[in-house]
Amino acid sequence: MKIKNDKLKVYEFLYNRVSFSEEELEEYAHLKRMNVLESVFNTYLKKIDHSKIEIYWHLTLPIDNKKETIEAMIVTSTTVHLFKILDLTGLHTINPFNILLKNNLPVLDLNLGDAYYNVIKDTKIEQDGFKKPIFLNYVVLDESFSLIGQSNYPFLTPRTLSSYLKRIENTSQSKKHNALF
Repeated sequence: MKIKNDKLKVYEFLYNRVSFSEEELEEYAHLKRMNVLESVFNTYLKKIDHSKIEIYWHLTLPIDNKKETIEAMIVTSTTVHLFKILDLTGLHTINPFNILLKNNLPVLDLNLGDAYYNVIKDTKIEQDGFKKPIFLNYVVLDESFSLIGQSNYPFLTPRTLSSYLKRIENTSQSKKHNALF
């Protein structure tokens, strides 16, 4: 079941009770948009059997003195799948430095994927010698999104997301082996 972001809950509670700065209004609008995208993503998750997987929402990771969010994580008996949901539309390219661009302007440093991987691996997976492979996926749910170039991590779109989640479901074994935390 999808869980609403705690920060969004606070904004919703405070809205019309206190004045927000321009920056806070932008963040609130972004959180509302992400909530919609997460709800769409959740509709894809509802199509798979949850009896052999664990789903976690809103993992906050310390990356380069900032907090980055992984919107969803699926843990199976053998693997961990991270899902970074992106609010992107239109044509994008990846430059030789692994930076996602739109109209030649930087949108996302795809090298952060390595940092996400390392934080999860170091803090969650390898404690007490427990090891599972970790797969990071960028999820873009807008049909107009297109990509030129290669990334180290897959970009899942509405055309590919269902089949990817179905593969996770099909390769899951038993929920009792999924314990991560």
